[in-house]
Amino acid sequence: VCTVWANQRVYSDNITRILDRLLDGYDNRLRPGFGGPVTEIKTDIFVTSFGPVSDVEMEYTMDVFFRQTWVDKRLIFEGPIEILRLNNLMVNKIWTPDTFFRNAKKSFAHNMTTPNKMFRIMQNGTVLYTMKLTISAECPMQLINFPMDGHACPLKFGSYAYPTSDLIYTWKKGPSLSVEVPKESSSLLQYDLVGQRASSEILKFKTGITTVLTMTTLSISARSSLPKVSYATAMDWFIAVCFAFVVFALIEFAAVNYFATLHTNRERRKRAALEAAAGGSDEDLT
Repeated sequence: VCTVWANQRVYSDNITRILDRLLDGYDNRLRPGFGGPVTEIKTDIFVTSFGPVSDVEMEYTMDVFFRQTWVDKRLIFEGPIEILRLNNLMVNKIWTPDTFFRNAKKSFAHNMTTPNKMFRIMQNGTVLYTMKLTISAECPMQLINFPMDGHACPLKFGSYAYPTSDLIYTWKKGPSLSVEVPKESSSLLQYDLVGQRASSEILKFKTGITTVLTMTTLSISARSSLPKVSYATAMDWFIAVCFAFVVFALIEFAAVNYFATLHTNRERRKRAALEAAAGGSDEDLT
């Protein structure tokens, strides 16, 4: 037991000396290779959840693990291990990129129960810095074809203070992934005005009014779920055409009912006249 404890103590002391040696004279205000070649930051994102996507606000929200990798030759070391696995306490002691999201409306790093940050230093000076973020970013949308539209929502990030002559961001090569949001479907009741009987006065009235109210509700609901845009969307044209068909169907129904009533009254008068004429002939014969 004493031997194992002694070995662990020696191992821990060695790692402590490595960290102390790395931080001795280290200036975290200067980027790696300051005054020399451009520092390359390799990035990749692992999306843990995506959504919601807001058409009204034209934004989307997602939870991600944001990973950044770069080489800092000041952190090259030799020791019993190849990778120094450290927590967030080491982050503030060395240089890290001042990355920000250009099109983000709001974003925050997760801090429960401790800051969700991971730090790794390899023997060759390669640094891996991972953090968990929630990002709400803007997504400009053209809604002309709504609700049959499709959009590509970008996530733009870069350095806040360093120009591209000092710091560049590259994307790690890997499988191309995309997130698809299923399209919502909706259905409406069907109202058949053409198939109704011409004499169905009450049914005609109820069906016509119900159809108009349904289309009005649909129009208001569709508009309330969209941002105020200056152009007509496919949904607007669809509702307008539906209104036109409903109005034409009501006009047709009214015209058919009007002429059917005229025809019925005319036939009724003819029958009355024939009956009156037949009655007069019988009296003359008597």
